[in-house]
Amino acid sequence: MMRVSLTILALGFLCQIHSTFGQEGGSHMHHTHQCFRTCEWPPQPKTCIYNFTVDWFYSMSVACNNCPINSTDCDRKYCIPLNGVPRPVMVVNKMLPGPAIQVCENDTVIVTVTNYLDNSEGTSIHWHGAHQKESPYMDGVAMITQCPIVSHTSFTYTFQASPHGTHWWHSHSGVQRADGVFGPMIFYQAPQADVNSALYDFDLPQHVIAVHDWFDAVTLDRYTEHIYGGGGHVPDSILINGKGRRRGFQNEHGETVYTDREMFSVAHGMRYRFRLFSNAITVCPLKISIDSHKLTMIASDGASLQPYETDTFVVNGGETFDFVLDANQEIGNYWMRVEGLTDCDGVQELALIKYEGAADDDTPPEEKPEPEHHHKEIVVNPWGEDSHATEVPIVELNSAETIDRRIEGSPDVVFYLGMDFNRVNKYFDDPGTSDGSDDHAGHDPGMDHMGATTPASNGHGGHNPGMGHMGATTPASNGHGGHNPGMGHMGATTPASNGHGGHNPGMGHMGATTPASNGHDGHKHYTCFEWSRWT
Repeated sequence: MMRVSLTILALGFLCQIHSTFGQEGGSHMHHTHQCFRTCEWPPQPKTCIYNFTVDWFYSMSVACNNCPINSTDCDRKYCIPLNGVPRPVMVVNKMLPGPAIQVCENDTVIVTVTNYLDNSEGTSIHWHGAHQKESPYMDGVAMITQCPIVSHTSFTYTFQASPHGTHWWHSHSGVQRADGVFGPMIFYQAPQADVNSALYDFDLPQHVIAVHDWFDAVTLDRYTEHIYGGGGHVPDSILINGKGRRRGFQNEHGETVYTDREMFSVAHGMRYRFRLFSNAITVCPLKISIDSHKLTMIASDGASLQPYETDTFVVNGGETFDFVLDANQEIGNYWMRVEGLTDCDGVQELALIKYEGAADDDTPPEEKPEPEHHHKEIVVNPWGEDSHATEVPIVELNSAETIDRRIEGSPDVVFYLGMDFNRVNKYFDDPGTSDGSDDHAGHDPGMDHMGATTPASNGHGGHNPGMGHMGATTPASNGHGGHNPGMGHMGATTPASNGHGGHNPGMGHMGATTPASNGHDGHKHYTCFEWSRWT
């Protein structure tokens, strides 16, 4: 068994449910499904069927009638208020975020996705966090594991709900997830299997949280403006479960009213598990905190952690975190704060933590309260900070999962991935005329100096993401060089048995060698993708 260690060098996404129903507060993305249940022990897997329809829609559409002047209109069917700013949105089942998949671990999930996009754009859905063991062709990555689902056709995904934990789903075509094609995906455990089940009293579907950056315009418009028109890339706002407060409306009394923020209900003395994921599309780490409350981190990216108490934590795009909130403060209303960093610096959104019995009009001030005297907040997963007493990288938290003994010990091969941003300028007509130092240059996010460029329209710099010139060799058996397979020029060799070179199977110049058995050349292998269940 080969063990591989991956090191990233930075240079420069529970069925212990007591009284689940009847709880108020939370997003409309959570609807009852026959597979949402208290998970059994021993497990009794079910088959869980969903239907997703992807199409274009509009926020603050005519379906919203007089929202938010009449606040009840914001709850009308098909009304997507967002933060009050009208714009086209791409949605599943006319919901933003889209419908929740909430099943028990090892259930079979079947999702038929139908593409009704008006512009004939293809789509696909990636099940972020599902390992897709024995079903890699269901991973939903367009042009890698499947062709895109073309307009007015359907594709049915079938996969096992594994591993347990907080995950999410999103489009993996273009920038569709940035315009609304995403939603939560929770694989619950039976309480007997959850190592942290004793730490909380409730794990409610209303306490699943989606956070992300948001533009006032369609993402492709902002992207192309940024790349080719010199426009900015800073998001206009942050949404919490598709809600926020940005545009004001004048009512008949001349008062300014706004769309509702998200609200989560808790009861004094109870402990609640919250499940949070980030759908951020820009470089937008989000700092999460709740005024006057500590947070106990118990899971990350689906995997259980040994509990760790903190004041706040940072979530990056694609990451998930589970935390326990102990409702042990005075009965009242408290803000959950989602503060943007880097590209989102200065952008914030709030959600209300409302204790049962708190007055509806008791809204706390939006300004962040001053910390207690001599108290410096603890931050888990900090952005760009070295580890010390109050800045705790995620790697310093300890897993509560059973360790797979096959990966213990020293790795056979260690890969080092160097990532950086470089200033570049690419010209159609004369690529050698600029060193990228002018004001029109873009940035090149690369992995070991390799990437795929986006075309520059008229000499202005584009962005170049990529990966390559990377790898680590294992020694040839008698001192003679082997081949170094990889992605671009990346990879790790297996030893040639007597110093004679083998072949490097791959796609482009990508692959991993198999050892030559007797000094003769090996075989070149290719990948064939399996297509199935098109309708």
